[in-house]
Amino acid sequence: MEGLTVKPIVTILRSYWAKRLNSLLIWPFKSYAFCLFALAILVFHTSAQGDHYLPLERAHEAVWKIHNANLGKDGKGYFTGTTFAIGPNLFVTNHHVLRDALINASLTEIVLSHPETPTRLRIHRVLALSQTHDLALLETTTSINGHLGLAHNAPSLEQLTHLTLIGYLLKDPDIFHNLRKLKQKGKVGYQDDWSYGISFEEPKLKGSSGGPVVDAHGKVIGVIRASSNNLGIIVRLEHLRDLRFVQTPGKKEFFTDCTRHNRFTSCMESELRNVNKLASQGNPIAQYSLWLNSSKSETGIKWLREAALGGEHPPSSYSLAKMLFDKTDTESRFLTEVLLEKAAIRGFVPAQFNMARFLWRNVGTYEAKRKAIDWLEEAEKLGYIPAENSLKRINR
Repeated sequence: MEGLTVKPIVTILRSYWAKRLNSLLIWPFKSYAFCLFALAILVFHTSAQGDHYLPLERAHEAVWKIHNANLGKDGKGYFTGTTFAIGPNLFVTNHHVLRDALINASLTEIVLSHPETPTRLRIHRVLALSQTHDLALLETTTSINGHLGLAHNAPSLEQLTHLTLIGYLLKDPDIFHNLRKLKQKGKVGYQDDWSYGISFEEPKLKGSSGGPVVDAHGKVIGVIRASSNNLGIIVRLEHLRDLRFVQTPGKKEFFTDCTRHNRFTSCMESELRNVNKLASQGNPIAQYSLWLNSSKSETGIKWLREAALGGEHPPSSYSLAKMLFDKTDTESRFLTEVLLEKAAIRGFVPAQFNMARFLWRNVGTYEAKRKAIDWLEEAEKLGYIPAENSLKRINR
């Protein structure tokens, strides 16, 4: 037929199979690219909807001040301590910080504030309490963006390095804005089933109670509950996890689930009964906790003596020795030395420092002074600033 070209059958078949083969070769790459695109969308969506864990450099954004909303004479509110977010509206603090905030105030008058935002958070309810471990879990009425994650596993003593304490320190002239990030100083020498003893670079840590101690990745490994100069007593991660998941089945004898109580005061009363029961059963941590909450009463001192003399709890041994330190009778001196040495050997830094003081002042021999210097040097390795200062004066 004129004007038309008829292609040979071989040419047609070659063209068909070439296109087919090209399609088969390109499809896997197109499919792979599509999968990558879909995966990227999924990851972005998950991160947008999921937990906003803050890295170390931004961890301070999740750390708030907890205080009475009523203004004090300085116009800044009654300062009590530190709290931090572990969820959009979940905050952790110390039991004693919450208790002190409630002096002359109701739960509705307690606020959480932060120097970087004008927002003030209110407490919706208290979810759980532990007076023994000095922890409280709060739920706020308003959610925030960004909170701290808990470390996956409790660190061993050797893994406790490069730590940071975040909290509000009681330092003049402006305690309201004094949010600090303090680096660990020296190695960690003390731990028990309840806590760690960790030194930080600031001479005094007062006001930081309830603040988090985080690792190099910004993950929480504990909560500071007390201090001696620059040494913080840090409640261990395990107990913080128990507090966080107090409503899950399991043995939770150290915690009270406040959601099971109609009134917050009822929860507080239940937890106090719980602590007294544990103390009566000989638990030294519960006994020590009762002393901390009533340290000047005869009952509080009785619990301290039982914890110090009846069990292996160095903070109790040290605290009782400190009460006896200035007494001059033979029995008190003997007991002071025994208690201090017992706690010092376990690596409790304030006991090491005061053991040195005791030997230097009350024994005074060359051998005693040499031993005192050894204790000071050990405390210095653990980052205790008073020990550093004492060694400087001795070596002048």
